[in-house]
Amino acid sequence: SISSIIAVFMRWTFIESICPILAVSASTAYVLAKGLMYILFVARLYSVYGSSAYKYNPKLLIFLVVINLIYCMAFMIIMPIWTEIEVVHLDFGEYIIFCQPQWPEWIVFTVGIYDFVFSILFLIA
Repeated sequence: SISSIIAVFMRWTFIESICPILAVSASTAYVLAKGLMYILFVARLYSVYGSSAYKYNPKLLIFLVVINLIYCMAFMIIMPIWTEIEVVHLDFGEYIIFCQPQWPEWIVFTVGIYDFVFSILFLIA
């Protein structure tokens, strides 16, 4: 029945086991979304200006997409390895579990540099 299915999902052990997966997925989703946004922007540049006088260099656009994909894939591999998850239990009448991902500073720094550098590159392109 539905109540037994909900009971399985409400068990502490299940929630604690899925907590790191959700925290890392949420962390990598931002970088993946930014990467896909840049790829979509390159595709729009190529399709809109590809046959006009304002044509962009296709090799430059492909180079930007490849660099973008390499960073996104590397980030998705490195992030789960270096992320530490702290599971916080709160008891305010109802049990609440809070997943707190803790990233090394260099990971946060690379995300900022990635966003800054790619924003500048796409302004120049």
